[in-house]
Amino acid sequence: MKYRALLVLVVGLIFGLVGPPAQAVAYPQWQAWTSYPTGTRVTYNSADFESRQSHTSQPGWEPPNVPALWKSVQGDPQPTVPGQPGAASVTATNSSLALSWGASSGTVTGYRV
Repeated sequence: MKYRALLVLVVGLIFGLVGPPAQAVAYPQWQAWTSYPTGTRVTYNSADFESRQSHTSQPGWEPPNVPALWKSVQGDPQPTVPGQPGAASVTATNSSLALSWGASSGTVTGYRV
């Protein structure tokens, strides 16, 4: 039973230290003299753009100025950070411990413990 108390404490610390989920992950800011492969997304003046072709940016090639290199992705969903997992619970026997928790909001493909 002492292991169960320790595990509950550790799980409580892990889940208690995680802050609230972020609303969205922002794309990196566009910068001159940067290599952008096709499909790279950036933010420029609060608008999001996707690279149409691989290139190294130069001053004057800002996304709204060069539609041959960039397309607007306004309205496309940005990747989001999943919410916190639900309440954790521990089941212990003399020889094993089992940890479980409620599902997180958002798209989650797995958990790392």
